[in-house]
Amino acid sequence: MIQNTVNTLVDYVKDLSGQTNAPIAKIIRALNFGTDHLSTIKLMAGSKSNPDSSNHSDLPSTTVTTSATTLSQTGGDLDNGELSTLRTLEIELGGVYTRLRTVDTRDADYEYLQSQTGTPTRFDLDGNVIKLLPVPDASYTYRLTYGRVHPRYDATNLTQATGLLPNEEEYVALYAADRIMIGTSDSARTAVRNELPIKQREIEKMAALKDQSTSKRLKPRANTFTRNTFRTR
Repeated sequence: MIQNTVNTLVDYVKDLSGQTNAPIAKIIRALNFGTDHLSTIKLMAGSKSNPDSSNHSDLPSTTVTTSATTLSQTGGDLDNGELSTLRTLEIELGGVYTRLRTVDTRDADYEYLQSQTGTPTRFDLDGNVIKLLPVPDASYTYRLTYGRVHPRYDATNLTQATGLLPNEEEYVALYAADRIMIGTSDSARTAVRNELPIKQREIEKMAALKDQSTSKRLKPRANTFTRNTFRTR
């Protein structure tokens, strides 16, 4: 699939908003707010979905080896504040990665785990700090996978591909146009705003249907017929 460029989005925002003289920097800023909101929609759409922009050149995962009791500086996207949703946390034991389960301060065994040392089996996510429980008794290697936000566009690189699917491009453009039109008396803004929730529902549905175990393939829901569906008298 051939993607549009950022410049195509800019031109589309101008068409939708009627603000043909709007500065490029202003439109790019509005588009970036749109991609931020799009990322939030996709990350919250379903636990099986791990959406990622094609503008990212690496995988949304990282590994870290440490004996520390918390993982707060882990390298890559996490250090840069790119972590939006932690998907999985695994510990390497004998060459095999085992998933750690979550625990919360409200759980009955939290205080007990916090007072113990050994091989971590659980973790508590507090803000951007991952607390390992029991307290590690040695240095271990951990693997984290996560959902991350779409990278921001730059006004100096308008020939860059959008990194979005067609319906996502339209949502981001509509979002940006709506923001550009704030403060104007243009009645066309109502039509733009009415389209936004429609596109949002499309994206939510598509993201929720993605299944990582089948290479992100969409699962169609086919109608089924039973032997007694049709009867003749």
